[in-house]
Amino acid sequence: MEAERVLALPLALRYVIFGGEALELASLRPWMARHGDQRPRLINMYGITETTVHVTYRPISRSDLAANKGSVIGVPLPDLSLYLMDENLQQVAVGIPGEICVGGAGVTGGYLNRPELSAARFVPDPWSDIPGARLYRSGDLGRWLEDGDLEYLGRMDEQVKVRGFRIELGEIEKCLLDHTGVAEALVLARTLDAGTRELVAYVVSSASPEALRSHLSGVLPDYMVPAHFVRLARMPLTAHGKVDRRALPAPEVQVGEIEPGAQPRSAEEEVLVRAWEDVLGRRPVGIGDNFFAMGGDSIKAIQIVAKLREKGLSLELRHLFQYPTIAELSGHIKQSVRLADQSPVIGSVPLTPIQRWFFSHFGDTAHHYNQAVLLRATQALDEIALRAALVSIETHHDMLRARFCFENGEVIQEVSGVDRPPSVEVVDLRQVADPMAALTAQAAMVQASFDVAAGPLVKAVLFRCPDAQRLLIVIHHLVVDGVSWRILTEDLAAAYRQHRSGETLVLPAKSDSFKSWAETLDAFARTEELQSELDYWQRVALAPVDPLPEGGRVEADLFRDRDSFEVIIAEEQTGQLLSQVHAAYQTEIDEILLAGLARALRQWGGGTRILVTLEGHGRQQLGKEAAFGDVEVGRTVGWFTCEYPLHLDLSKTDEIGDQIKVVKESLRQVPSKGLGYGMLKYLAGQKIDLAPSVLFNYQGQFETEFAGGLFTLDEEEAGPLMAPSTRRLHAVEINGMSVGGRLRFSFSYNRQVYTRDAIASLAAYFSTSLSQIAAHCLNTEGSLTPSDIDYEGLDIKALDQLLEKLTK
Repeated sequence: MEAERVLALPLALRYVIFGGEALELASLRPWMARHGDQRPRLINMYGITETTVHVTYRPISRSDLAANKGSVIGVPLPDLSLYLMDENLQQVAVGIPGEICVGGAGVTGGYLNRPELSAARFVPDPWSDIPGARLYRSGDLGRWLEDGDLEYLGRMDEQVKVRGFRIELGEIEKCLLDHTGVAEALVLARTLDAGTRELVAYVVSSASPEALRSHLSGVLPDYMVPAHFVRLARMPLTAHGKVDRRALPAPEVQVGEIEPGAQPRSAEEEVLVRAWEDVLGRRPVGIGDNFFAMGGDSIKAIQIVAKLREKGLSLELRHLFQYPTIAELSGHIKQSVRLADQSPVIGSVPLTPIQRWFFSHFGDTAHHYNQAVLLRATQALDEIALRAALVSIETHHDMLRARFCFENGEVIQEVSGVDRPPSVEVVDLRQVADPMAALTAQAAMVQASFDVAAGPLVKAVLFRCPDAQRLLIVIHHLVVDGVSWRILTEDLAAAYRQHRSGETLVLPAKSDSFKSWAETLDAFARTEELQSELDYWQRVALAPVDPLPEGGRVEADLFRDRDSFEVIIAEEQTGQLLSQVHAAYQTEIDEILLAGLARALRQWGGGTRILVTLEGHGRQQLGKEAAFGDVEVGRTVGWFTCEYPLHLDLSKTDEIGDQIKVVKESLRQVPSKGLGYGMLKYLAGQKIDLAPSVLFNYQGQFETEFAGGLFTLDEEEAGPLMAPSTRRLHAVEINGMSVGGRLRFSFSYNRQVYTRDAIASLAAYFSTSLSQIAAHCLNTEGSLTPSDIDYEGLDIKALDQLLEKLTK
């Protein structure tokens, strides 16, 4: 009786404070059911020894449990300040993960007898009015929520990188715990026996792995969905009550395991699965998976075709776009009966349309117009093997030996023999006071040192720096493009390893030569098939175009007056844009990005009729006849790019979905993906002169690791790619790529024409538009558009009306 009386009394305990570990709210349900949320009050606190223990506080209520919130740690204590910072110590926006940095009265003086560690962790506080005030960099991750609370996401050293994407494991764990069938969850990045690094989810759960995978796929980008799920009866614990990670079992899976019901059914499908896994960096791949929904794009499609060639199989590039799943595509694979000529190409090569375009615009500054990469070595390099590897790739890839001579007003392109080694310089900066400044200065001199007539058009510098070696490779744009760099870095890694180990050099077979491609373009320029495209381009030339906002006027728009503004899209949204949004309207990434640009330009200047220059990879199949279609250049180094104008008319729609459809259909109506425009203009002599004010170029996905992990991409300046007096052809140039799991866009402009604030507003409109498009696509069933149906004369409005009738 006495016990019952005591239990019936209100608890005298007023507060229960949680700290030390991230709080799993689901574990409080039994407590809340018995005691409620008012007496005692449950307080979640975040604390650090270096800031005198407590930093934030947050009362917990029943509504928090109902909302399945993560580890919300609330707001800072009154005498402390708290900021979320990125790697450059800049504050991040709401919803973006950042490092928790604490300032104020509780910050301690540093670590005893550890000056280096103290300097790294205790940094100047730029927002404090107190002289000498410092911030403590906690190494913990958090993000601000819309309601002003702070959510704890885990340790930065628990932030991992898988397939080039930076991933917060705590984010995945939170989404797992949102599933009603999950009691506990832990996610790790594990290197499995095959050497692959993959995400593994450990769950105490009644739900099946398939159900959990489906749940996560609906709320997370594909690259954050674990490859393996391990169900446990309970989590193993240490003597201190924490999860014993060393006791967690490795997943019992086979390398390359395919999801049930999606296994390859033939040898062709097996080869396709392996090719998709290699190029997309995804494992497992099922035969029903959509290439573009998994992050594929046109450049990755070229790589797929090249992978199949190495296996003796051929595939037309257009078929991958028509049949984006392995199950559909496998029937279009053929045995390849032709191997391209592997002997060195020497002698005269016709100029292609893009090369003629170049000399027509940049003849007076032709020597300085480059592409370059600056790579940071991940290991000590064997300089002899590296030099031999560079010689090998120049020998293997003919266009790296090209020269351009000027005779009687004509440009003659010649490919020389292997008569001299490439330019490879070694610069020792280990004793220089400011090695990075010296590297940048040296890189600028290399960039300006080319002579397209004398050569060489490839130059490399190996910098010995105090922290790591760096390799600068500069190649004149006349002989290289974005696809070529992927080929060259892959071959550089293979050649380096073979030379270093003393093996016989064997590089993947070349596809058809650049010379064969140029000769085929010349022949195709005289066909009726190409002439039939002229009507389309003449209609584009007559279409009305709204001007950009007026800016300052200059006599000559030169590269020396160029400035740029960069936009970086958060990883979560990047994942959505690359892989998740396309199911709504059967789109590709270029179409989504262009829709975002069109909306941004409309907000920026009010125009609804837009003319924009686009760049294509220029390697698509040429023509319908076998004489042209048989030329395959998926593994050929050279400048294949095609530039062409695209007209977009958004004057009749304000709805996001309709705008996406208009952009998609406008792009898909362009004949031969724009390749014919340059041929008509520069090879067939047709007078079609269009001068868009905006250039947009999305270059695809790049990893931060290069050459098979031998290098990582360095962020130091590699010097100016163009001469200061080079003429700019567009008022605004937007170049984008995905690097390390984030979309990055550079908005280039003339600072004498537009202010930085004006371009910043355009960039902000673009970023906002992409967010709006992603949200729309992820929350709509979407619909088909005319290009999805093989029926002539059907426009967007007619198809929408037909679909509406069919669904009633």
